[in-house]
Amino acid sequence: MFNVTPGGAPPSSTWNALDFVSMVSLTAMLAKLAGASNAQPLRLLAVLLSFDIGKRVKKFSSGLIDPLLTGTILSWMSLAVAAEAGWFELLGRFVTSRGSLGLWRSWGPGDFLLSCLGPSIVSLSLRVYANRKAVKENAPMVLVGSFWGAFFGLVSSAVIAGPLLKMPPSAALSLLPRSVTSALSALLAGMIGQGADTRLSVTFAVVTGLIGANFGGPLLAYTKKRFGVGGASRGLAQGAAGHGLGTAAIASSDPEALPFSAVAFALTAAASALLLTIAPFKDLLTALASSSVV
Repeated sequence: MFNVTPGGAPPSSTWNALDFVSMVSLTAMLAKLAGASNAQPLRLLAVLLSFDIGKRVKKFSSGLIDPLLTGTILSWMSLAVAAEAGWFELLGRFVTSRGSLGLWRSWGPGDFLLSCLGPSIVSLSLRVYANRKAVKENAPMVLVGSFWGAFFGLVSSAVIAGPLLKMPPSAALSLLPRSVTSALSALLAGMIGQGADTRLSVTFAVVTGLIGANFGGPLLAYTKKRFGVGGASRGLAQGAAGHGLGTAAIASSDPEALPFSAVAFALTAAASALLLTIAPFKDLLTALASSSVV
């Protein structure tokens, strides 16, 4: 029997566990029903429930597992359950790429979520503007740190993909722009050319962002506590390594580092694009990634 609290509800831990199981079951049921072509609202609800479950998992794991990681995995699993008509066909229904508000009836769940990206960026920019004085005071550090992050991200990716892992040339070249947001990683893959696959580049960028979102915050919190690392340094590290997803992950947990992370992930992407326009540097990267230079 449960020890009933004065309010008549089960203890918090028991109630959370029951709630968690119920949410997982409901998400699975919605995902199964979402296989139909007219079940877009159910797909959206399944994705939102997946991220809500991710928030609960974060509590259960004492903050070690970020909701972005759990939510993404559960969202993909829910889509896989509903993919009776074909996985790629279902993904096509999830994001229809019809951006006009007049076509909202034909939007997929992904289109609705992407429509929220603009306001989110505006909200993030307001946070940066509110801390503009601190960013301005640390402008040299921000510029140098962002360019170094871009340089190190490209070179380390080439070394990891080529001499260390001996990845196939196409996959190795696709790994190079992993430290920028997914949309820009596709553009940078096009700049690299020589067989770089934009789809792989986007995948690598998303995985990199998820790693940064899940492990970046706790690691930077440790450096703050153990070594007294300042907010500017923490933000630059998170923005350059975890780009947009990593920045979003520290929005509430590290407000001091957030504006620097937001500026860093934008400048790192710009610096990466600039570096790839330098022919000798680009040739060196492609040679490293192809294991031609050891």
